[in-house]
Amino acid sequence: MVKIQLQAMGYRICALMLVISLLFLGATIRPAVAEVYIHPDNDGQMLYQTRRTLKDQRGYTWQAVAFIFTQATRSGPLQLRLVGFPGTVELDHEQPMKLLTSLGQTLTVDNVSDQVSKTNPTEPHVGQWNLQPVLIELGDSMFLDLSVSTTDHETLRLAISPDTIEEWQTVAACSETWCGS
Repeated sequence: MVKIQLQAMGYRICALMLVISLLFLGATIRPAVAEVYIHPDNDGQMLYQTRRTLKDQRGYTWQAVAFIFTQATRSGPLQLRLVGFPGTVELDHEQPMKLLTSLGQTLTVDNVSDQVSKTNPTEPHVGQWNLQPVLIELGDSMFLDLSVSTTDHETLRLAISPDTIEEWQTVAACSETWCGS
């Protein structure tokens, strides 16, 4: 009787391990295609962008928009714009963004928030950075800890997944005639 109970318990443990393995494998499978939005502009430019909703360490929600403009045979740099809710956090538009890779490397990204609008000052809850110079350093299977400074001298942190990085790289590769991975 004890032998039968031990054998039944062994089957349950094996079944549980199989379920956990399947869940783990399912959690690591990434989508093959990035969700890239394409918008024609009135000046003959095309805007390619991808959007993600992220939460910071305080639980505030941010829209992260990675985008490029293309025109004829040239493409602009990959930009990342973070947009928060008005009144929650004010970003320091003078400070760079820091990206800490899962390999321990710190990358510095130039703040280009002054380029958000040609006619109006950038809203305090909006910031923009030029990702193009550091894009080659971002592996598509690493996590990032993104940090930006606020006007009250605090640091805002966002966790960036490999899927998000892959989308950024796809957008960066877009041209006037092609966009895909």
